[in-house]
Amino acid sequence: MRVVIFEDEYLSTQRLTQLLLQQAEPVEVVGEAQSVEEALTVLDSEPDPDLIFCDIQLADGPSFDLFSQRSVTQPVIFTTAYDQYALRAFEVNAVDYLLKPIDPDKLNRALEKYRQFNPQTVEKLDHQLVNRLVNELTPKAYKHRFLVKMGARFQFKSVNEVAYFYAEGKTVWLVDNVRGQKFLIDASLEKLEQELLNPQHFFRINRSVIIHLNALTEIKNYPNSRLKVSFQVPTEQDIVVARGRVSAFKATLDT
Repeated sequence: MRVVIFEDEYLSTQRLTQLLLQQAEPVEVVGEAQSVEEALTVLDSEPDPDLIFCDIQLADGPSFDLFSQRSVTQPVIFTTAYDQYALRAFEVNAVDYLLKPIDPDKLNRALEKYRQFNPQTVEKLDHQLVNRLVNELTPKAYKHRFLVKMGARFQFKSVNEVAYFYAEGKTVWLVDNVRGQKFLIDASLEKLEQELLNPQHFFRINRSVIIHLNALTEIKNYPNSRLKVSFQVPTEQDIVVARGRVSAFKATLDT
């Protein structure tokens, strides 16, 4: 098996090479590159490797730049330091990924996927994988503050000051975590959840409420297998995690 390794960290390249050479099947590393530019040169000189190992981030930019400049038909195994949560969607793809530092057993499983690879589906899978990786791993610009109206004047509310958002019909309110004041905002809960708020800090607990996880002070059991959450400020009514959201809520708190 002839492989090329595109990796900007020398020690990672050496580690992967050592693991590959320990395989029962003979492996020859026919090319190495630390940058997109070098990778293009390698593919010019070695246009037909059996398998490509490619770090997501190379020295001069993301490796996706390589795939946008060159049509690659060989199977690709990505190597990355991104966490498994960010990449969970790609486990079922014929093109695999490995988290660094690379575990020998996971490398073996990735190589087994390669051996079962169907060349007739390369173009489709490669195209989908790259697009989905770009969408998942491109840093998102989440909102840091909201412009709210107080009487005749406007002011900014930092997301760190938010206790929760809640909807009344089509009207959405921001409730601050300082005095429990509420402010009208110009965004739907769907837009807040899907585009504006960092999911590491905010969680939609039911149809009407998105809470700021860092603002929580207490969580209690509630009838019908639900949970009640409390904040530093009092609330007009119980803020409750819907039964269907409890498992995801607990999992989010545990990360």
